[in-house]
Amino acid sequence: MTSAAANIRSRTSGSDVDAAVRYRGETSGIAERLIVAPVTGTFHLTAMAFRGAYVEEGQSVGVVRTTQGVRPVRSAFAGRFMGVMAQDGERVRKGQPVAWIRS
Repeated sequence: MTSAAANIRSRTSGSDVDAAVRYRGETSGIAERLIVAPVTGTFHLTAMAFRGAYVEEGQSVGVVRTTQGVRPVRSAFAGRFMGVMAQDGERVRKGQPVAWIRS
């Protein structure tokens, strides 16, 4: 229990504590993050994306080729590149996980 939660618990009781902690916010203990395709098309991995490489937030790890052109696949998080979930040349849909990182 955090010190803030302990302070709340000492001043309040029962459901008041639960409500106070709930509004304080939540954190995620999950270290794995997914990188998803921005559009439907054919996925191609970049040479910079290999297992163990450090990926910056916003860095491109691949591209999706569509009939309208090429769209970069960017990571929304920083972390270590752990693996690919879509193979090079595979057709992917918008929102489909193509790779994962550990932050």
